[in-house]
Amino acid sequence: MRIAWFFLFFCSFALAQTSEIKINNDQGIQILVYKKSYALVIGMSKYTKGWGELPAVGEEVKKVKTALVENGFQVFSVMNAPANELRQKIAVFIKKFGSQPDNRILIYFAGHGYTYKSEYEDGSQGIGYIVPIDAPNPKAHLVGFLEKAIAMELFDIYAKQIKSDHALFIFDSCFSGSIFDTSAEKNSITERISYGTGLPTRQFIIAGQELERRSSENLFTDAFIKALQGRGDQNNDSYLTASELGAYLEKTISRQSQGAQNPQIGKLKSSLLNKGDFVFQLRLPKILSANEKEDKLRWYKKLAQMKNGYQKVIRYDKTSVSSIKKVKYWEKFLQVFREDNPYTQDDEKMCFVARQKIAELQKKPNIPTSSINQGSSKFVYLRTETYTCQNQKYTVKEYKHEQTGLEFILVPGGSYMRGSNIGKANESPIHKVNLQPFLISKYEVPQVVWEKIMGKQPSRYQNNMAPVENVSWTDAQDFCQKTGLTLPTEAQWEYACRAGSTGKFCFGNDEEMLVDYAHFGGWHGTQRVGEKKPNAFGLYDMHGNVWEWCQDYFGEYPTNEVSEPKGPKEATYRVCRGGSWNFLPDGCRCAFRDRLRESYRSQFVGLRVVKNIK
Repeated sequence: MRIAWFFLFFCSFALAQTSEIKINNDQGIQILVYKKSYALVIGMSKYTKGWGELPAVGEEVKKVKTALVENGFQVFSVMNAPANELRQKIAVFIKKFGSQPDNRILIYFAGHGYTYKSEYEDGSQGIGYIVPIDAPNPKAHLVGFLEKAIAMELFDIYAKQIKSDHALFIFDSCFSGSIFDTSAEKNSITERISYGTGLPTRQFIIAGQELERRSSENLFTDAFIKALQGRGDQNNDSYLTASELGAYLEKTISRQSQGAQNPQIGKLKSSLLNKGDFVFQLRLPKILSANEKEDKLRWYKKLAQMKNGYQKVIRYDKTSVSSIKKVKYWEKFLQVFREDNPYTQDDEKMCFVARQKIAELQKKPNIPTSSINQGSSKFVYLRTETYTCQNQKYTVKEYKHEQTGLEFILVPGGSYMRGSNIGKANESPIHKVNLQPFLISKYEVPQVVWEKIMGKQPSRYQNNMAPVENVSWTDAQDFCQKTGLTLPTEAQWEYACRAGSTGKFCFGNDEEMLVDYAHFGGWHGTQRVGEKKPNAFGLYDMHGNVWEWCQDYFGEYPTNEVSEPKGPKEATYRVCRGGSWNFLPDGCRCAFRDRLRESYRSQFVGLRVVKNIK
């Protein structure tokens, strides 16, 4: 059986011309020769244990294989392999093809990545992992994850087991805690082919960093293929080094994702294996004239349009309109001209200025276009936005509370069915609730706002933009009294959380999707507000991060239809909702109820505030 498996694996490859490839410098002197070129392309798409599926990976793997074959590689592929099989295939590939110094070795992985930070590693950036299809989500099953996932430390071993002088590892995944040194790449990006290029090297390119998401729009794959087609050749010498490739991917993907995904490049932390540079000999088209001229003309026209648009936004930025409108104009500019121009750096300079302008404007107070005055509280109109969450879609108005700076969503009034028959007994009976419109904070109250109003920082996990925690219900009342706000009633909270959903969560019933909407089931403490997806009302972190105090005493639900319910008049406990960063999915459901004493404080409990419209 072992022989049969080995035969099947190494017969399932993409054929290529594997003739030797000679790399010369500008003077025509031969610097190195690749006798043979081998690539192992790995794709993981059919995840089943708490990870979202990646349906596009199959097609991405085909494109990468084709591009590598065209560059002279003999390509082997592995799709949807469980952990043990994947480790075996990598080891066999390295043993069979990485034993000759003159071979060129490339390993490419497309799938989920993860960064695990142990509480015992002081100051560590954590350990990066790639995720086989049978590795469970660590937020639900950490021990199983650590058993199945493949750590970057193992790739450190793989890299040193390879006897070939040049090896390149590419991960279309997002994680940190890597084994390479990024500083080794900085000085070699635009260097031309030289003696040093041929020295041994182990290079790594990773599609993104910790907490970033692997793009579902094939950004990395498309950029990688375009680089091999010539876009990545920064010094126009008809060679693409791994350093040039990494720099091109870093610039292109960061730009196209608008900063949401930022590739990492580097070399192994070994003085014996970090001197050279992996090289692709570009297969440039034989006929460049008409097509290249047409392509260059198209891009120069786009650059002219971009410069014209840039000047218009600069002039608009100097007017007296509100900073909010100016930010929208700059954001529109970045959206319209998001494509990377391969023939110039001018576009990158204009985009850099645009991002700087946006950052500066967002620090300035906004000039109101309209407002809502509610007693001592003043809310300034910001914008009207449309949010979609699965099958739910709402267009809502957003306001800024002048005193706190908190952003609020004007939640439309309506009716919903509160409660659940699948949870705890206190979640039933399901009953109809009618509510008037109300303003609710878009995010959980962050620490920076709490400290501004209350003059102290009570949180255990201190980060200005993480939710304040370690505050009691009584503390929350003091905050509300000083700001003219209040805690949501339990009925308001669940209505806002559901945002039209009748399922367990704001997005439906699929627990595997919760990772996109909530910080939960972890050991990491609170995280910055607004990092996950919003619900259909535009509200963030309604599931997880911190429990949120409600105004009501905890009591039994009514059996009939009610309007604006406020809970019992007296009881021992107050309601808290939403689950927290350390809770499992069940505790983060829309209908899940918990109760705590008014004086209770912990690193799991914070607040969100509302303003009732009169």
